[in-house]
Amino acid sequence: MNALSGDTGIFIRSLATRGATGGLSRAVFDAIKVFDAARFDRVLVETVGVGQDEIDVMSVAQTIVVVSVPGLGDDIQAIKAGILEIADVHVVNKADRPGADLTASEIRESLRLASSAPDSWRPPIIRTVATGGKGFDELREALEEHQSWLTASGALELYERNAATSQIRWAAVDIAMRSTQPGTTHLNELVEGVRIGRLSPHEAAHALVSGKTQLD
Repeated sequence: MNALSGDTGIFIRSLATRGATGGLSRAVFDAIKVFDAARFDRVLVETVGVGQDEIDVMSVAQTIVVVSVPGLGDDIQAIKAGILEIADVHVVNKADRPGADLTASEIRESLRLASSAPDSWRPPIIRTVATGGKGFDELREALEEHQSWLTASGALELYERNAATSQIRWAAVDIAMRSTQPGTTHLNELVEGVRIGRLSPHEAAHALVSGKTQLD
């Protein structure tokens, strides 16, 4: 990354998650739109985690790459976390290390056991050695093949709809969070209604979202 940072055709930016639990900052959507408007050919998004709760990347990335490393238990962790099912391309990095064959084999077996539709995408397993630049031609080809499949199968439109849905939901959560800052008159009224038993928490939440300014 240090070597690429001086390239005028590449822009690298770190975004803090700021409390977001899905592994991505809520600003990622806006950043991607800016990069798209600036005519960047590719936008790569790296998440902070790969657990069951850190899969918001599904809502922003058209192609998801899951990277495993032999000898660190990544294969077992991936199976437990359920991330195998979200990957479009699997990469076994540091493939020159002992255990790379076992890691690739276990991922392949897990994919074989997973149920999928006959016309669905079959995630390939690519072996790379980042320090030596090995396997990156194969990885690029796999990414391009997946993009072609998205367009041909109609899955790209489904992705775009899911992405738009996530954007709306995230924006709604942000609005709701701002509306529930301590001290606001509307919130205080609803809190008092719940406290005295005049409202249930569900009714108060509905009133908050709907913008009601007074209690019936």
